[in-house]
Amino acid sequence: MIDPSAYTPEQSSTILWLTNKIVGLGIGASFSKLEVGPVVSGYYFKLNADTSVRKLLSSAEDFALSIGADSVSIQRVGGHVVIFVPNKDRKVVDFKDLLYWYLHDETTTKMELPIPLGLDHRGNKSSLDLTEMPHVLIAGSTGSGKSVFESSVICSLAYFRSSDELNLYLVDTKRVDLPLFAELPHVRCVADDLEKFHNMMSEVMLETRRRLNLLQGASCRKIQDYHRMQGSVSSMPYMVVLMDEFGDLMELDHAAKKAGQFEDCPTVSSWIKQAVQIGRAAGVHIIACTQRSSVKIVSGDIKANLPCRIALRLPTGTDSRTILGTQGAENLLGKGDMLIQRPERDIVERFHGPFVSMNDIAELITNYEQIKGVFSK
Repeated sequence: MIDPSAYTPEQSSTILWLTNKIVGLGIGASFSKLEVGPVVSGYYFKLNADTSVRKLLSSAEDFALSIGADSVSIQRVGGHVVIFVPNKDRKVVDFKDLLYWYLHDETTTKMELPIPLGLDHRGNKSSLDLTEMPHVLIAGSTGSGKSVFESSVICSLAYFRSSDELNLYLVDTKRVDLPLFAELPHVRCVADDLEKFHNMMSEVMLETRRRLNLLQGASCRKIQDYHRMQGSVSSMPYMVVLMDEFGDLMELDHAAKKAGQFEDCPTVSSWIKQAVQIGRAAGVHIIACTQRSSVKIVSGDIKANLPCRIALRLPTGTDSRTILGTQGAENLLGKGDMLIQRPERDIVERFHGPFVSMNDIAELITNYEQIKGVFSK
């Protein structure tokens, strides 16, 4: 039985409606609890022991249509099935509101290269350490919030690490989003065409091999050991390569090689493979982003080398399975709503990423030192 005093009339009505809908599918289930988040509310149901969950998991579109929501997602969490229903009043996760927490949270500040994920479906803040991932694949269709999330990653890392501790290499052949960061002191290169990309990756790999030789000579297995020995991260700064649309880059490279250009250069996927295979120990991390999540672009080789996957809203369940190995990303709400599959965890987690405005980016670039000082206090 539902305790009416524990929920609002709207919540009680939704609980009853969902319960009846589940029963109507011939599935035995009982309501367990409700978790209200900033963007969605999670309605937890315990299924009967002899019940198959597959039919319920595939009914998300029917639930959304019946309840009048843009999208409803259904996931298994522990021993429960959770039906995530969008809130009528969606909270925007403001980047500046998140930034102070990010720079002072005890867990986050112990990380080497923390990336703020935003708020989970319960409203809790969370970050992941890029050095533990250690390379990331991000996929999201138009309007999903992929470009905004990329900007939040760049801004956050720039606030956390100085330009002596972090080198950023950005790739954006569309010349729309990432060239905005060209004046940021951390940015060593913005590759906006294929020739610059190949030159940039040659430089990155040359530096990676130099570092590996240096680490070997210092009897250090990884960059963190070297930092401890030298007493400073600036002795060997981290290097992060962020590619805005590697699918477009692959097509440009294929066409160029077909025309007899850059024949002596590795392919885009080969560059990625080289960097991820030897880069982690030397402090090199790849973040590859794409709008297109077909198996032609996101091949098995790409997925194997980019173990941390972040999916914002995708067109179909097939696209979601290509990125995450499971459906769900097709039912996200867009504008920063995302699912994350970390390499060390079996479950897929849902987060709502921070919104970074153009003013936030402009302030970061023009008043970096002053703003960092304010948030670091």
